[in-house]
Amino acid sequence: MGWIRALDARAIPDPVLGIKVSEKTASSRPSIEHIEDIAHLSLSAPTEPTYTLQPSTIPDAELPLISSSEIPELLAQHSGPGSPTGRTWIVVDSVVVDATEFLENHPGGEDIILQFAGRQCGWQFWRFHSKGIWEEWVKGTQKPVEEGGKRGWRVARLEGDAVVKNRFPEPRKFVGLRKLGADWW
Repeated sequence: MGWIRALDARAIPDPVLGIKVSEKTASSRPSIEHIEDIAHLSLSAPTEPTYTLQPSTIPDAELPLISSSEIPELLAQHSGPGSPTGRTWIVVDSVVVDATEFLENHPGGEDIILQFAGRQCGWQFWRFHSKGIWEEWVKGTQKPVEEGGKRGWRVARLEGDAVVKNRFPEPRKFVGLRKLGADWW
């Protein structure tokens, strides 16, 4: 907010208010002008966007975007229990998942998830998990948690061409001469 003070051309500093006040302030012909003392205001740095768990009603394509310039730093900050945030984020295809609360309950053990903390694990995830697991556990159920529903772990998605490389090459899906798939028997 500003102060309304009487001013004229010969202003001198007021030590109490920290603003310039006219020598003629007490005179009979002051002029009124709106002044603000912004010297005491501290300008804070812009805050980083925070990414929180997203509700199951939001489709994957509408999750908040993490720009390609933010990806390396954010994933490094969320790369396991020893990271600055203490959170464990993994990337499944282009969706960032916060797996922190599931570490202890993962049927394959927490070491499996921690190997991919802050990294891409798309093909590994889909080798061992179905679309149903994604919908129920990762995306979350539409039923409220209080009624037995599950909260999802999706945080955001990666922007456009931003790619987080999987450190393990995907092995071929062939055994012998036959391609593995749903109809392989």
